[in-house]
Amino acid sequence: MNSRRTVVVENGSRPSPAGIVVRGARQTVGGAVSVVGSLGCVAGRLLDGAGTVLDTTAGAVSGTLLLVGDVFKETGRVLGSTVTGLGNTLTLAGGLVSTGSLPESVKPTGTTTKKTTTRRTADSRD
Repeated sequence: MNSRRTVVVENGSRPSPAGIVVRGARQTVGGAVSVVGSLGCVAGRLLDGAGTVLDTTAGAVSGTLLLVGDVFKETGRVLGSTVTGLGNTLTLAGGLVSTGSLPESVKPTGTTTKKTTTRRTADSRD
């Protein structure tokens, strides 16, 4: 079955002018849809590429911030230890200045002084 409209002419048959117009309109619409589809594919690829770039950029920024955070963390730890050591040193120095000797808790082992106590008995008199 041929669904085309044809006009019978002396030499045979040819498509009718209305059929030619309909066919041209279908081809034009089909071409336009194809162009829109192609543009949509290109736009989709561009958006996908832009998304990949943004994801990579976010990953780089995140990694950089994580690295900066680690640097700050370690710097803080080192500075905190330094300040703690300085505080301990000043505490010992303050103890030396105020009492003239180191506290028992920080004296090296083997150099502690023994305290001698005198016990009074009932026989001893002053």
